[in-house]
Amino acid sequence: MPLIMLNNFLINIRFWSPAIGALICLAFSLGFMGIFGFFIEPIATDFSISRGLVTAAPVLLILVPALIGPIIGRLADSFSARSLMVFGIGFSTLSLFAISASHSVMTLALWFILFVVGMSFCGPIVINAFLIKWYADRSGRALAISAMGASLATLTLPNWVAYLMQDSTWRESLAQMSLSIFAVVIVIILLAIPKSVVTIRDNNLGEEQAATEVESASKFLKQSAFWIVGLGIAIVFNAALVMSICYPPHLMSLGLNMQQAASVVAISGVGGVFGKVLVATLIDQYRVYIRFFSAVIVAISASGVSVLVLNDQYYLLLLAGLLIGFGGGGMLPMHPILNSCYFDSAVIGRVIGGQMPLFLPFGLIGAPLAGLSYDYFGNYHTVFYTIIALKLMVALLFLLLPKPSELGD
Repeated sequence: MPLIMLNNFLINIRFWSPAIGALICLAFSLGFMGIFGFFIEPIATDFSISRGLVTAAPVLLILVPALIGPIIGRLADSFSARSLMVFGIGFSTLSLFAISASHSVMTLALWFILFVVGMSFCGPIVINAFLIKWYADRSGRALAISAMGASLATLTLPNWVAYLMQDSTWRESLAQMSLSIFAVVIVIILLAIPKSVVTIRDNNLGEEQAATEVESASKFLKQSAFWIVGLGIAIVFNAALVMSICYPPHLMSLGLNMQQAASVVAISGVGGVFGKVLVATLIDQYRVYIRFFSAVIVAISASGVSVLVLNDQYYLLLLAGLLIGFGGGGMLPMHPILNSCYFDSAVIGRVIGGQMPLFLPFGLIGAPLAGLSYDYFGNYHTVFYTIIALKLMVALLFLLLPKPSELGD
């Protein structure tokens, strides 16, 4: 019996190894935002520039992927995911190493832009398109597993960077980090990610299949699902970005000490894991209810923001953090899952990439408007109420999506 259990375990590990490999890659590509803050002060001091200028750099993490997303999406449909991911991890870590050796603001900015370009090749567009094609009917669980990469990054990368910077300069720490990430992640990609997605086709239907794919690629922009999913996810994700900026100072303004505020943020991470686990467990069985599933997750997140803005008691703030994290974690894999329900896998990379420009307007204006609101009102209440209204609007938008079974009609 133990040998049978061990054999089944090894079979499961082998089956899910591409999703686990994708998880590791996303931990790097999505996790950089969480460690950027460690480098703000030393870079500003070293280059004699304002902290505000350095703090503005993360805008590029939204701007660049949004601009090149359609190109990467087309590449994801045309080339091996492993090749794109190897290029991305190599180019991005090389750029990080070059940043550590930069001695002018211009070269620093140039290498940072190139880093973001490289990171985009091993980020959500390529990885999600690959998982949808590779796992087919189990893509929901695979996407939820890979989304755990964000949680893994939150748990590991900040502590690792803090450890490196205890006894090293920011340049030495960044150089060590870039070389270590390259050595580890490149091996994982080569071992876990297959060379190509094998699709079995009837040779007699080859030309007809190809014609259908071209036709579907030209039609997805005309489908309401493309715009509803893209717009809804753009609002939800950028609202999460604004929340991450406003969250800690709001908690401190309520009288919580640093440890209490940190615990509220930490429990939101726990809620995020639960949200992803729920999606991984249920989504493949209940895809026909995908629009209701998505609307409920967004509504739960909105309820968490409501609890946050209407209360100042510690235990209720913990509840708010749990609900916000649950909704945010549950929605992270829903972007590719929703697209996989409404679009053919042959064009899924182009669909996901084509939706990236929709992230741009909200990403560029959200944080500045939140700052202006605080300067005018002296608190973030208006920001939170706006986020609640936007999330409820998104929940209603998702209810307008057609049933996946209706698409072929």
